[in-house]
Amino acid sequence: MSAPIALPPAILFDWDNTLVDTLPLIRDANNAIRAKFGLPLWDIAEAHASTQKVGRDGLKANYGDRWEEADRMFYEYVQAHHLDALVALEGAGDLLAFLHGLHVPMGLVSNKRGGILRAEVAHMGWAHYFQTVLGPDDVGYSGKPKPDGIFAALGSLDVIPEQAPHVWYVGDTENDMATAKAAGVVPVFVLRAEVSHHLENAAAQPAFSFSGCRECLDYLKGLVDSSL
Repeated sequence: MSAPIALPPAILFDWDNTLVDTLPLIRDANNAIRAKFGLPLWDIAEAHASTQKVGRDGLKANYGDRWEEADRMFYEYVQAHHLDALVALEGAGDLLAFLHGLHVPMGLVSNKRGGILRAEVAHMGWAHYFQTVLGPDDVGYSGKPKPDGIFAALGSLDVIPEQAPHVWYVGDTENDMATAKAAGVVPVFVLRAEVSHHLENAAAQPAFSFSGCRECLDYLKGLVDSSL
């Protein structure tokens, strides 16, 4: 069965806290650092807020001159615990299976290191859903909100220029929405009940907002039904 015309020609996803719940891991990894540095520990909302700034800028904002030490400690903690901590967000597996069944091309574009990302995708049993799985180190750039990862994914999926403005990029942060807009694709926001969803940057407002993967799936099913 071919994908109906009403569906996006391809869908790209963020990974962390879009398809899988890694906020507890992010919180715990940072709290291991913060305990050593004598800093106040974070709750889930504070851990989520920390994901809005990425890479060196985020580390410097949180840990100042000790950012390189913090970066090393963070990835040591993640390497030791990340597979045991992975939990699919509600509806994520069903969403991917639905799109896969309709032959909608899918990819992942994350700020997580590529090797760790692919290990997590394989651990979830989802590798067959994605034609491309990219971290910044795979593309040779500093990460989102730069659009290089999305451009690389579009190339891997053989998306033609006329299709690109209709491709979705689904994520959970303002940073993801800004990345989608920089790449000229459709920004799609998925929400989390336990964190603030206010997007302060007017330039990063999404085209669609869903209260998680389940609502996104229901919307896409509606597109299929309306095209029959």
